[in-house]
Amino acid sequence: MTVRPETEKRANGQFFTIGNPFLHQAFSLWSRRANLPAETILEPFAGANLIIEHLIDIGKAKHWRSYDIEPQAKDVHKKDTISDFPIGFKVCVTNPPWLAKNSAAFRGLPF
Repeated sequence: MTVRPETEKRANGQFFTIGNPFLHQAFSLWSRRANLPAETILEPFAGANLIIEHLIDIGKAKHWRSYDIEPQAKDVHKKDTISDFPIGFKVCVTNPPWLAKNSAAFRGLPF
């Protein structure tokens, strides 16, 4: 995985999920109710696909489809999911890009 310099991450709204946020009891309860291991999980803003890796590590992801406008891992498919969001999935687990309208305008990015 290539971690981008802080200024580039901020400019692009890309902040990767490094630590595993799925160890919390509340997530464990939700994942059982959602039957997560049996579902195909959508990760529409995957970046380096770390969220899926965290879910795999705890046995919660067996099937997934990951997308990103700038894929940073081999299992991530190139797609602008903000303008063309994938459909047909029951479960989506993601850390969406952080990009407020005013900061997008300031940086000259489409919003």
